[in-house]
Amino acid sequence: MENLPLDGRDCVDLARLLRQVDFFASLTIGEIEQMLPHLLLYRARVGEIIVRQGEIGDAFFLMKTGQVAVRIKRNWFTRAETVAHLGPGKFFGEMALLTNEPRTATVVCTEECHVYVLRSCDFQTVLRKSPAFAEAVRNMARLRRLLSGLPR
Repeated sequence: MENLPLDGRDCVDLARLLRQVDFFASLTIGEIEQMLPHLLLYRARVGEIIVRQGEIGDAFFLMKTGQVAVRIKRNWFTRAETVAHLGPGKFFGEMALLTNEPRTATVVCTEECHVYVLRSCDFQTVLRKSPAFAEAVRNMARLRRLLSGLPR
């Protein structure tokens, strides 16, 4: 992925996007402002793998533009199946980010996309500053895991 510079308009768009994502619904404006300096913007091209199933999660991703496919390989003898398509405003990577467990899916860019990225170390800093937000994030991760049918 290619790192892109963030400008003032990106920060405004990012703050608006974060307020619309259920994962960040419990954040105050001040908490969002604390996160903004930690977010990076990347461009991924068609066919590029953003995260790979089995790798240790080290970042959270929020879609700005484009589309990705979420693919899960359930065992060694089957092909990966596409279980979801994600576009603008959708996110992925929060479960591995919170638990330091291996990624449960591979995410592949299906049309050129721009994604905001929050690295694990920066995310943990934000969580330490806001226990209420940290609890909300843990609850959202549990719910997403239950809905996806993945082991808890």
